[in-house]
Amino acid sequence: HRVVAEGVCHCPEGRRLFPELSVLKNLMLGAYLRRDDDAVQADLDRIYTLFPVLRERSRQQASTLSGGEQQMVAIGRALMGAPSLLLLDEPSVGIAHRLKTEIFEAIRGLAAHGTAVLCASNDYAQLAELCGRVLIFAGGQLRAALTGPDLTKQAILTQCLLLSGEARRAEP
Repeated sequence: HRVVAEGVCHCPEGRRLFPELSVLKNLMLGAYLRRDDDAVQADLDRIYTLFPVLRERSRQQASTLSGGEQQMVAIGRALMGAPSLLLLDEPSVGIAHRLKTEIFEAIRGLAAHGTAVLCASNDYAQLAELCGRVLIFAGGQLRAALTGPDLTKQAILTQCLLLSGEARRAEP
C-alpha cells in the first residue's frame, strides 16, 4: 500500500483477479487508497474508454471473461491507483492476437498521455513498436540497452538470441 501511495502500480503476470467479484468491483479495488471520488469516477470512465468491453461487462463475474478481457481488467485495476509509473509483467501472455493488439494500443496511449510504463515482455515485435527504450536482462544482469534506430524487431530478437542458451553453447 505504501508503494501504491507513492504512485507505482503493478499489473502482475497471470492477472490475479478476484474471480468471484464483478469486473467493476475488481476495478474499484485498484482505487482502495483514493479518497478523490470525482477523480476515481473519471479514471473509471477513462478505463472504459480504453477498454470498451469492460463497460459492457462491468456486472459480469471476472472468472467468466476471456483471458484478454481479464488482462484488461488487471491493467484497469492498476490504473485505478492513478499511477505515475505503471509496471506491466507480461501483458500479452496467453491472449488472442486481436486483444493483444488492443492492449498494446492502450499501453501506447497511456504512455503518450504521461504515464510512465515499465513493461517486462517477451513479445519482441510489440516492444519494437511500443517502447522508447528496451533493456535486455539475462541472469539478473543488464546485457543490452537499445534505443532509437536500434529499436527494430530484428535488433531486439538478435540481442535476445545472443543471450540464449544455444548461442552461449556455441561460444568458445
